[in-house]
Amino acid sequence: MRETYAVEEPTLVVSADVTSQVKQLLLPTPIHLIEIARRAGISVAVLAAALVELERRGAATSLGGGYASSGDGGSCVMRVKAAAAARRVVAKADARSGKSALAAIAASSLVRA
Repeated sequence: MRETYAVEEPTLVVSADVTSQVKQLLLPTPIHLIEIARRAGISVAVLAAALVELERRGAATSLGGGYASSGDGGSCVMRVKAAAAARRVVAKADARSGKSALAAIAASSLVRA
Protein backbone atom coordinates (compact mmCIF):
# COMPACT_ATOMS: atom_id res chain seq x y z
CA MET A 1 0.00 0.00 0.00
CA ARG A 2 1.31 3.45 -0.90
CA GLU A 3 1.79 6.02 1.79
CA THR A 4 0.64 9.55 1.08
CA TYR A 5 2.10 12.66 2.59
CA ALA A 6 0.63 16.11 2.82
CA VAL A 7 3.03 18.71 1.51
CA GLU A 8 2.53 22.23 2.72
CA GLU A 9 3.27 24.93 0.18
CA PRO A 10 5.57 27.68 1.46
CA THR A 11 3.86 31.01 1.90
CA LEU A 12 5.49 34.33 1.19
CA VAL A 13 4.02 37.25 3.10
CA VAL A 14 4.89 40.67 1.75
CA SER A 15 4.70 43.73 3.97
CA ALA A 16 2.50 46.68 3.07
CA ASP A 17 5.66 48.81 2.81
CA VAL A 18 7.12 46.59 0.08
CA THR A 19 3.80 46.48 -1.78
CA SER A 20 3.56 50.27 -1.59
CA GLN A 21 7.14 50.64 -2.83
CA VAL A 22 6.47 48.33 -5.80
CA LYS A 23 3.30 50.27 -6.63
CA GLN A 24 5.29 53.52 -6.73
CA LEU A 25 7.83 51.96 -9.11
CA LEU A 26 5.22 50.75 -11.59
CA LEU A 27 4.62 52.93 -14.63
CA PRO A 28 1.71 53.12 -17.08
CA THR A 29 4.18 51.84 -19.68
CA PRO A 30 5.58 48.31 -19.26
CA ILE A 31 8.70 47.87 -17.14
CA HIS A 32 10.63 44.61 -16.77
CA LEU A 33 10.27 42.75 -13.48
CA ILE A 34 14.02 42.48 -12.99
CA GLU A 35 14.31 46.26 -13.29
CA ILE A 36 11.53 46.79 -10.73
CA ALA A 37 13.17 44.31 -8.33
CA ARG A 38 16.55 46.01 -8.79
CA ARG A 39 15.13 49.47 -8.12
CA ALA A 40 13.21 48.23 -5.07
CA GLY A 41 16.14 46.23 -3.74
CA ILE A 42 14.04 43.07 -3.39
CA SER A 43 14.12 39.59 -4.89
CA VAL A 44 11.99 38.70 -7.89
CA ALA A 45 10.08 36.23 -5.67
CA VAL A 46 9.10 39.01 -3.26
CA LEU A 47 8.23 41.23 -6.23
CA ALA A 48 5.99 38.52 -7.68
CA ALA A 49 4.12 38.21 -4.38
CA ALA A 50 3.68 42.00 -4.21
CA LEU A 51 2.42 42.07 -7.81
CA VAL A 52 -0.19 39.41 -7.05
CA GLU A 53 -1.50 41.62 -4.24
CA LEU A 54 -1.46 44.72 -6.45
CA GLU A 55 -3.21 42.85 -9.29
CA ARG A 56 -5.87 41.69 -6.85
CA ARG A 57 -6.51 45.33 -6.00
CA GLY A 58 -6.50 46.36 -9.68
CA ALA A 59 -3.39 48.52 -9.21
CA ALA A 60 -1.06 46.47 -11.45
CA THR A 61 -1.10 44.29 -14.53
CA SER A 62 1.35 41.51 -15.32
CA LEU A 63 2.20 41.42 -18.99
CA GLY A 64 3.91 38.86 -21.16
CA GLY A 65 7.67 38.65 -21.39
CA GLY A 66 8.30 39.47 -17.74
CA TYR A 67 6.83 42.96 -17.81
CA ALA A 68 4.31 44.70 -15.58
CA SER A 69 2.60 48.08 -15.53
CA SER A 70 0.39 50.12 -13.26
CA GLY A 71 -3.32 49.53 -13.70
CA ASP A 72 -4.30 48.04 -17.05
CA GLY A 73 -2.86 50.75 -19.32
CA GLY A 74 0.26 48.81 -20.20
CA SER A 75 -1.51 46.04 -22.08
CA CYS A 76 -2.51 48.45 -24.84
CA VAL A 77 1.05 49.75 -25.06
CA MET A 78 2.39 46.19 -25.33
CA ARG A 79 0.00 45.43 -28.20
CA VAL A 80 1.13 48.58 -30.02
CA LYS A 81 4.81 47.67 -29.48
CA ALA A 82 4.21 44.10 -30.66
CA ALA A 83 2.43 45.31 -33.79
CA ALA A 84 5.25 47.75 -34.55
CA ALA A 85 7.83 44.98 -34.11
CA ALA A 86 5.87 42.71 -36.45
CA ARG A 87 5.74 45.46 -39.08
CA ARG A 88 9.53 45.89 -38.83
CA VAL A 89 10.08 42.14 -39.30
CA VAL A 90 7.81 42.09 -42.36
CA ALA A 91 9.54 45.17 -43.80
CA LYS A 92 12.99 43.53 -43.36
CA ALA A 93 11.73 40.34 -45.01
CA ASP A 94 10.33 42.39 -47.90
CA ALA A 95 13.65 44.22 -48.33
CA ARG A 96 15.72 41.01 -48.29
CA SER A 97 13.54 38.95 -50.59
CA GLY A 98 12.47 41.66 -52.98
CA LYS A 99 8.87 40.52 -52.66
CA SER A 100 6.12 40.85 -50.16
CA ALA A 101 6.52 38.74 -46.99
CA LEU A 102 2.87 37.74 -47.33
CA ALA A 103 3.53 36.51 -50.87
CA ALA A 104 6.53 34.55 -49.58
CA ILE A 105 4.37 32.94 -46.89
CA ALA A 106 1.65 32.10 -49.40
CA ALA A 107 4.25 30.52 -51.70
CA SER A 108 5.78 28.45 -48.93
CA SER A 109 4.84 24.90 -48.14
CA LEU A 110 3.55 26.04 -44.72
CA VAL A 111 0.35 27.38 -46.26
CA ARG A 112 -1.72 24.81 -48.08
CA ALA A 113 -4.86 25.51 -50.03
